[in-house]
Amino acid sequence: MANFPDIPEKFKHLQRKDVPKIDDVLMGQAIMWSKMSKDPSTQVGAAIYSSDNRVLSCGYNGTPIGWPDEEFPWGKGYEGEDKQYEKYNFVVHAEANAFINYFKYNGNKAVLEGTTMYVTLFPCSNCAKLIVDHGIKKVVYLSDKYNYTPDNIMSKQYLIENGVQFEQFESKDAEYIKISLSEETESKIKWKGKQRTRRK
Repeated sequence: MANFPDIPEKFKHLQRKDVPKIDDVLMGQAIMWSKMSKDPSTQVGAAIYSSDNRVLSCGYNGTPIGWPDEEFPWGKGYEGEDKQYEKYNFVVHAEANAFINYFKYNGNKAVLEGTTMYVTLFPCSNCAKLIVDHGIKKVVYLSDKYNYTPDNIMSKQYLIENGVQFEQFESKDAEYIKISLSEETESKIKWKGKQRTRRK
């Protein structure tokens, strides 16, 4: 233990008492990255952390590299021939971008073994495959608005079968997270044991 000088008692215990809990900071970073998305309907952020809560990489849903945001087809709900121009056919998900950003600067897959991902929307089945392949051990998600859809069920089953834990985020410091959330973001959050729904 460090040999600190003998400080008189009146100079001790002066630190801030309203520091947010670490889980709120970790999810808060994912939320803030989601705000970088240019998607007009759904903004998703993801952040990967080491076992000692160091941020390893972040990402948000967006366009493939080299595709200008203003030229990207951000629409959805089209019919007929127009359906080929829906955003779902082109967008890169936040989880995938977090992996891309990590390997762009590191390139060492082994480092991601046993890490945790915080993400603002439960991963789709394709992102679940990436999570398993890269050794993520736990996923903490904010919203599960696609719960019980076929793809969502497939995603959860894949994570379960490969031993990846997942849990919905429960805020330890509701006031801290509330300042980070947009009213346009649909999410179900457990605020200190009570579930609160935000609508689009």
